[in-house]
Amino acid sequence: MVRVRRYRDDIRAGLIVLTAVLILGIPAGFVWHSVSPEVAVVRRGTGVFYADPEGSAFIAVDGWFAIIGAVAGALCAFVAFARFRRYGVATVLGLSGGGVLASVLAWQLGHLLGPEALADSARTATDGVPFAGPLELRAHGVLLVWSLVSTTIFLALTAGHEAEEQPEAHPGGPPAERVIDPEMDPGADPAVPADSRRMSWTPPTPPGRWAPSEPE
Repeated sequence: MVRVRRYRDDIRAGLIVLTAVLILGIPAGFVWHSVSPEVAVVRRGTGVFYADPEGSAFIAVDGWFAIIGAVAGALCAFVAFARFRRYGVATVLGLSGGGVLASVLAWQLGHLLGPEALADSARTATDGVPFAGPLELRAHGVLLVWSLVSTTIFLALTAGHEAEEQPEAHPGGPPAERVIDPEMDPGADPAVPADSRRMSWTPPTPPGRWAPSEPE
């Protein structure tokens, strides 16, 4: 029953993390749309071409998306560590899955907020006159930045926290005290220090041999 309750709590925590991260994809999409430069395209006859194929606008669009994903992923990792670190794997899965879904949501929202569809814009555009093209990602690998940053930071924080909680070892120092619970060991005297108690053991005597007498 305890194990079932624990699994239920882990699943609930993972879903909470995933949903919270996914919701952050909405403001991320608005930010990406507002900071990304416009990519100019031009109509020539029946075709539409980039006005500056060698320009830096494409890199800036992908770069801003990666930066927004990295910042959002770091923020999610710190919040998840502060609130959900005891759920371990469930939190990691929530951060990982939520980061990917939030990135896709931000990408599609930024695309919808951008200029109208390319076919509609080209239909009313004048030949040779540049106009703003749709907001698109060319390097789709940046969709994984959010997830990778959040899970990496969370795992690093968790590892550091567990290392701090482990007791320090003292090589060559005195052995650790053996604590005896009177309820588990009725014959032990709680008033006697733990380090002064010693467990005695007498080896069994083989048949036909005399047993050594204990020194007085």
